[in-house]
Amino acid sequence: MAILLETLTDNRNRTVSEVRHLLTRYGGNLGETGCVSFMFEKKGSLQFDREALADSDALLEAALDAGAEDVEEGEAVLEVLTSFVDFEAVRDALGKAGFEPSELLRQLRHLRRRARAAGLSRGSLASARCGCWGSIRALP
Repeated sequence: MAILLETLTDNRNRTVSEVRHLLTRYGGNLGETGCVSFMFEKKGSLQFDREALADSDALLEAALDAGAEDVEEGEAVLEVLTSFVDFEAVRDALGKAGFEPSELLRQLRHLRRRARAAGLSRGSLASARCGCWGSIRALP
C-alpha cells in the first residue's frame, strides 16, 4: 500500500519525525521524498448527486464540451474528472450550463493498475489504514 502525504509545516524535521513514528507504529515505513509519486495523479473532481440531476446525459455532454477528461457513474453520484489545470474552467462552464456540484475536490488519485498491496489481506490492510489515518489526522 502506498500513501502520499502532503503537509504544511513550519518545522519539516518535527513533521517528518512524527509521521515516521505513526507509520512505524502501524507497521509501515516512510520512504524517500517522491518515491511513490508515480502511483498517483493530480485530478480535479466534481461530484453531482443523481437525485438532483434532471438529465444525466446533458451533464455528460456539457462536461465533455467543457474539457473534462472523463465522467464516472456511480449508484448515487456522477463524478466529472478533469486535469488539475482545467478544474476551474470546467467548474465554471458547468455552472453556466446550470449544473451545481454537490462536492468539489482537487485530489491525488491512486493509479490502481500500477500499485498492488502485496502480502496483506484486505482486512489487515483496512484496519492498519484506518488506525494510521486517524492518528495522522490528529497531529497538531
